Amino acid sequence: DYVPSGDWIAVVGAFDGEDGTEILRHALEVNKNSARIDLALATVDAADVHLHLREALSEKNLSGFRMTLVSADGLGNVSLDLTDDGGHVSEPMMPGTWSVYMEREDAQDRWTLDTSSTPFTASSGASVNVTDLFADHEVEIGGRLYWDLDADDSPDADEGVAGVVVNVTSLDGTTFAANVTSNDDGVWELFVPVRTSYIVEGSKEGFANMAYDL
Repeated sequence: DYVPSGDWIAVVGAFDGEDGTEILRHALEVNKNSARIDLALATVDAADVHLHLREALSEKNLSGFRMTLVSADGLGNVSLDLTDDGGHVSEPMMPGTWSVYMEREDAQDRWTLDTSSTPFTASSGASVNVTDLFADHEVEIGGRLYWDLDADDSPDADEGVAGVVVNVTSLDGTTFAANVTSNDDGVWELFVPVRTSYIVEGSKEGFANMAYDL
């Protein structure tokens, strides 16, 4: 077939061969000088990869989450099925080195996972159990900074204070530290790790500094 120049991956999905499950992912460079004609590609025995996803801190199983395997060998990404009720998912994979990536955001919750610094290696025909997958869970905190012009202890439509630098620091001073700036309505919001106490400080020139414990 004719394809545009660039980097491609030839993929043969997992199928039942004579001696077990076989598969293929093959990186292919297409340009006028590349070796791309009369290629002989052979499938290999797939690695049977089992993954177990849990939430960090609570270690509860995460059901209904979709993870992506990212190849360290230039063989692209593989999107997995959703995890089952026990947080498990299995997939026949091309042998090689893989890392696991996941990001999911609901209304006020976010879970993230990135094992690129600690990938796993799957060998041809082997069964691999990846059980140390712990997703970081963050929740959204936020509010509105306002100047109570009418002293009614309630933020009215025209009382929001924009441009306030809000510093959020964990109570221990080391676990988490970040800042965000309030918008035109005085609203600020930020995702922070769960099960941690925070100090929220707001400051802007012309206003007294304020601090709250969350």
